[in-house]
Amino acid sequence: MRRADGTRRRIARAAFAVAAAMMVTAPSDMKKDMPGRIRAAAPLRLISTLPDGAEKEFHYYLASRFADDMGFDEMQPAWTDDEGAALDLLRGGAADIVICPDTVAAPGFLRSRSLKNVVWMLRENDAELLAVLNGWLSDIMKAYDRTYGTAAVSDVKKGIISPYDTFVRRAADKYGLDWRLLSSVIYHESRFENKAVSGKGAVGLMQIVTSVHDKDNLHDPGTNIDFGAGLMGRLIKSFENYGADSTEALKFALAAYNIGSARMLRYISYAAENNADCTRLDGVMDAVTDMEGFSGSRVGGYVDSVLNTYYDYTRLYGK
Repeated sequence: MRRADGTRRRIARAAFAVAAAMMVTAPSDMKKDMPGRIRAAAPLRLISTLPDGAEKEFHYYLASRFADDMGFDEMQPAWTDDEGAALDLLRGGAADIVICPDTVAAPGFLRSRSLKNVVWMLRENDAELLAVLNGWLSDIMKAYDRTYGTAAVSDVKKGIISPYDTFVRRAADKYGLDWRLLSSVIYHESRFENKAVSGKGAVGLMQIVTSVHDKDNLHDPGTNIDFGAGLMGRLIKSFENYGADSTEALKFALAAYNIGSARMLRYISYAAENNADCTRLDGVMDAVTDMEGFSGSRVGGYVDSVLNTYYDYTRLYGK
């Protein structure tokens, strides 16, 4: 067994060395650009030793955000289960960061703050990058906790977004929707607060307006989610039938969910009278800026926010 394990590791090390040779091998030429930001003239070369799963995907997502925020040209990721090989590449300058469990003994390297038992390793001479990284990780995790840490229930490792995932998944399957899209709508409607009531009488997780939709027991999570999901599904189909492609139909549906389908249809009618492209939400919004009661900035902000959260959820959580 020991010989087989050694052979496996040598094969993994050799294969990983080939992959590493394809990465940019010159050390990153980094310098301070502004407080909390690094300007890099080369890609961020990243190696992860985490096993496949939600945790690996989460840290890949964080690393891609870090590369974008810090101004690296791009991120060049690689993966291996051989932690020794990864650290050798980091030590030799063929990588900039190694992401690994915080139980890994690695003297001679700098390590970031631990994120749920995972650390990012850097070379000893990269103290400046470590300081920026730790500050960035602290800020991004605070924002993540504010946005997605729903009552200490959200758990990326376990694939949990909210306490209502069972209801959300059931409704998503029933109406042909992505459960992560529904979760995104619920987050922006109520922050997953089942007892939420708006000043206009919208109630529950998906903020159903009782004066418009005559439905009993909307404070029951399953009922509220089922009703809201059904409404969202019908809106998407109606805009697809109207001629919008699937992406634009989703945008129109979110806008209609936010401001009401009647107002959205008035916008489309007005835009059509002015020869606008009514198969695109932006085309309609641009055409109705002078319309009385126009709330385009609100609509655009809501749609963008929901879609951004949906994008994050699709990166963090499986189907």
